[in-house]
Amino acid sequence: RGVDIVVLSQVLHHLHPDSAVELLRALDDTARLGVVVADLRRSPTAATLFRLGSAILGFDEHTRTDGVTSIYRGYLRPELTRLCDRAGVRATVEKRWGWRVVAWWRAADIG
Repeated sequence: RGVDIVVLSQVLHHLHPDSAVELLRALDDTARLGVVVADLRRSPTAATLFRLGSAILGFDEHTRTDGVTSIYRGYLRPELTRLCDRAGVRATVEKRWGWRVVAWWRAADIG
């Protein structure tokens, strides 16, 4: 409980689901007030737009491939909700603009 608010952004999709659950628990243990987790929301439309935009902007092939892979590893709202449930946190999970999904909750000690 050494940090007031913990923010994790665009990381969770890089982890195996079991590791993601462990991380969510650790975030809850670290936060005194609350936690915010923002990540990519999986979408074929987002992947297509990223592929097109990154080509137009001249991104290198590795960055383009990594970006599309990350989008396809992103979470749908019910999936992120299930991870939070498995971690034992009572999160609010919402879709956000720009193909994002966000979960937040108050730390366990303030309920």
